[in-house]
Amino acid sequence: MIGGIDVTSEVAQISAALIAAVAAIVAAIVTAIIAPRIRRDTQATRAQVENDHPRNLREELDERHHETRGWFRTLYRIVGGLAVAVAGVIGAVTLNHTRLVRVETHLKGHRR
Repeated sequence: MIGGIDVTSEVAQISAALIAAVAAIVAAIVTAIIAPRIRRDTQATRAQVENDHPRNLREELDERHHETRGWFRTLYRIVGGLAVAVAGVIGAVTLNHTRLVRVETHLKGHRR
């Protein structure tokens, strides 16, 4: 205490006022810096989300889905056809191998 004044209390009050003022100034500066970015990002997001194009987005997505399913059906048929063709080739190779083994066996029998 100096001269009947509680200096500690006065310093504490001034410190609290300064801290509050600095906090308010920092908050104002941060808001001034961040707010335009938030506003810009919000507007960009809104532009992407709004349904302002002439065609309904759901209809467009459904059409793309059906188109993609058509592609997969076509691929499935092609792959299925290839599998049948490969099975036929494997069968022919197996049959030819069997015939070749018979011919070799027959020829070995005539060499004696």
